[in-house]
Amino acid sequence: MKNFLSPWISTKTYPLKEISSISYIFDEKNNICFILKGNISDLWRKIVELQDYNTLYDYASKQHLEIELRELLYELIKKELVQADNNISVIESNKHLTTKINRTQKRFVYFERILKNVCTENNFLPVLFFTMNYNCNLKCKHCFIHQGKNKQQMTFENAKKIIDEAYDLGVFYVYLTGGEASINKDFLKIAEYIRKKYLQLCIFTNAQKFYDDKVLLDKIIGIFPSLIQVSLYSMDEETHDSITGQKGSCYKSIEVINYLRSRNVNVDIACLQLSYNWGHLKAVKEYASSIGASFRSGFNFIYNEENNNWDAKLPKKYMEKYYLEEFNFDVIRKKFEKDNKTICTAGVNKLCITPNLDMLPCVDFNYVLGNYNNISLTELRKKVIPEFKKIFSTENLKDCFKYDYCKYCKYCSRSCSDFLGKSQVLCENAQAYQKAYLYYKNKNLI
Repeated sequence: MKNFLSPWISTKTYPLKEISSISYIFDEKNNICFILKGNISDLWRKIVELQDYNTLYDYASKQHLEIELRELLYELIKKELVQADNNISVIESNKHLTTKINRTQKRFVYFERILKNVCTENNFLPVLFFTMNYNCNLKCKHCFIHQGKNKQQMTFENAKKIIDEAYDLGVFYVYLTGGEASINKDFLKIAEYIRKKYLQLCIFTNAQKFYDDKVLLDKIIGIFPSLIQVSLYSMDEETHDSITGQKGSCYKSIEVINYLRSRNVNVDIACLQLSYNWGHLKAVKEYASSIGASFRSGFNFIYNEENNNWDAKLPKKYMEKYYLEEFNFDVIRKKFEKDNKTICTAGVNKLCITPNLDMLPCVDFNYVLGNYNNISLTELRKKVIPEFKKIFSTENLKDCFKYDYCKYCKYCSRSCSDFLGKSQVLCENAQAYQKAYLYYKNKNLI
């Protein structure tokens, strides 16, 4: 059979200590995830690996799992996760694909967190970022990319080698970012290869290239990406275009977003809060909700002295106003404590590869772990990451934990020009959060 697995699935099986394995099957077309454990998970792994009915039946017979295989195949075919074949023998069943989570539900966010925690606990690497290039087709006022890097690009040959090795290390989520990822000459080939491995494909984009090249956009939609994140700074065209430095960019972004949603592609609208678009957040958020897109925002501004982008930073008084108006009572942030040595999972459950093959703990992280030309991902995780974890610790943070507001910090190293150094943006963010927290606490609302 030429196409055994349906092209709209993403899947990964992880061997575990307490049970033989756990498998995740994402139906990207219908936004549903199925979870299999134990013998049934092992069967699914073989289905993905062999993709041939005769060989599968031979395997199941030797393992005394013939009935389970026929039952599982019935359910998989019924849910269109594998392609039907009228000549195969199946047994009607509804008992194996019972654990499922709909991506549109709130609990899906927590499920993904659990999945990544499972990987971390069992020493798998679930997340890989590719910085495809540093150049871009916009000139955003807040851009933190250094202009001297503009000519470097990730090549298909390098990406393929890295993806193959990362696959064996447990990678399931692959993010393509930039610069603007879509203008990389090998963008489509790399995206197609990721999906050929049944990995989840996530793309960060400003959508301009997709608007100009509808053929490219349709080809990307046709390989069933898991998520496309589009930057949108305002629903007001003049405001958005003034930020991006390109007239018509707002119109193009919205047109692409609407088209993606009309094709049932998961879209995440990213609206970084800047000094230029304060007060525009609500309209973007309402737009996202109206079309069934997810939405994210924040103040994670990154200063770049070369680009002199400091004017783009949101003033502290607006951060305070935001937290006072949007304070989340359901998810109160855990305090950031010095004796809890873990800062975040950068380098542990995620890595970023740059166009020149430097390996970073996370996207735009100001620390090079090694270069892929000199050390493999496997060696890096075995030899370098353990040492990095000792360095990347709260006890090594510079000039931190001196003030009471520090425990409310949402520390992120990518916001710091100096590794393990402090950031004015992070400090102001922590102060604003603390002010809102104490305000509601004093009113006995927390």
